[in-house]
Amino acid sequence: SAWGLQLLLALLPAPDRPLLSRVVIDWRVMLVTAATAITTGLIFGLAPALRSTRLDLAAGFQGGSRNVKAQARSKLSRGLIMIQVSVAVVLLAFAGLFIATLRNLYRANLGFDRTNLLLFSVNFADTDYSASRTQALLEQLAGEFRAIAGTRSVGYSNWGFIAGEAATSELTMPGRLSPGKEVEVVYNRISRGFFRAYGIKLLFGREFTLADHADGAKVAVVNQAFMRKYFDGVSPVGSFIGVLGDRRIVGVAVDTKQVDIREATAPTVFIPFGQDSGVGAAQFAIRFDHSDLESLTRSVREALQAVDPKLTVSDWRTQDEQVARSLTGERLVSSLASYLGLLALALVSVGLFGLVSYGVVQRQREIGVR
Repeated sequence: SAWGLQLLLALLPAPDRPLLSRVVIDWRVMLVTAATAITTGLIFGLAPALRSTRLDLAAGFQGGSRNVKAQARSKLSRGLIMIQVSVAVVLLAFAGLFIATLRNLYRANLGFDRTNLLLFSVNFADTDYSASRTQALLEQLAGEFRAIAGTRSVGYSNWGFIAGEAATSELTMPGRLSPGKEVEVVYNRISRGFFRAYGIKLLFGREFTLADHADGAKVAVVNQAFMRKYFDGVSPVGSFIGVLGDRRIVGVAVDTKQVDIREATAPTVFIPFGQDSGVGAAQFAIRFDHSDLESLTRSVREALQAVDPKLTVSDWRTQDEQVARSLTGERLVSSLASYLGLLALALVSVGLFGLVSYGVVQRQREIGVR
């Protein structure tokens, strides 16, 4: 068991190993396993032992073979073969289904381009910066990152995609929602360039610009799910909604998976980052056009140090790694199911070889006559 656990950890992908790193061998489980193994050996050893007591030794010494031949074709032997093959087929089928599910999740349309996207979080919770100072600092950082060689676009937001978290706010829409009816909608604070960084397409209207600052008119961009649910699929550009204040819709973006790949896309409202004071952390997304991720990460760290060494930066990863994190459970189950299926296939191969060999030996005389 100890060796098997270490082997399993070695076979699993690196991101999944922490899930099993705290697994220990429990003596109660070991006792149950030992009792099961002993009982299994006794049960499967008892059947041939009982059959051997019914052999007609006199007929055997006199050259009789009908009794032995009948035994080789007994229902028990055929039943064992059927059980072994059935168990192997079921386990392999389960493994195939898990792998197919995992593949489909990886291929799911997220609404944005997950490739060549570097993510990291900048924390402002421990600073005494005002909202205006924080916004100016974020724009300065974004400008520094855009100047790095190999950077195509830069954006930042409060929450990233497929990170298992999102924020909700009360939604009001005069004339479309009944007064006093409480409706919550997912929202996200984003910067200009956010949609370009993630490769999110706009169906109608425009994205945010420098003019959408704290002193400007309050605006919002909604997704397709929002348009379908509250505007019957008709473009809502120019309409007013209430999300963290009254806002005019200036654009409609395609649906994106916000929290989880498995869930349906929720109606979502995007608001300019600088038009709301609730800034605790910002997640940057940098779209790069080369594969030298280490060089890009090093340049980003140098830019951060040059702008403000006091900033706390954490959780460096790519969007592909973020998606892989969200599918850790599926990958672990698929891996375990695959290993169990292969083990069952090996056991079935050994069992079938033994049973067929035994049948051939028992029928040697008949084969020789034929």
